[in-house]
Amino acid sequence: TSPIAEGWINLKHLGIFITGLIYGISIGLLQLFYNKISLDKINLSDIFVLNTLGIVPLIMRSGSAGIYNWIFSSSFVMFLPILLISLFHRKRHLRKL
Repeated sequence: TSPIAEGWINLKHLGIFITGLIYGISIGLLQLFYNKISLDKINLSDIFVLNTLGIVPLIMRSGSAGIYNWIFSSSFVMFLPILLISLFHRKRHLRKL
């Protein structure tokens, strides 16, 4: 079920309000962290933010059930290019020294 339906099932109107509040704050924080990402200074927390942003629509639609497989598979798809960018960027900086 969706998060909104879960909120309704558990606490009716209050559950919907709390669910919306949690999701709203979470999306606001993700956007704040996303705006600070720079390829010059990318780190592991930036990779987590990028991966989380990719699954937000899935979480909004189907809740937290069943997203772990998606997280696992998408992590490889996103982690490998970012790792390569990081490695090449570091090699370029080492050559300048």
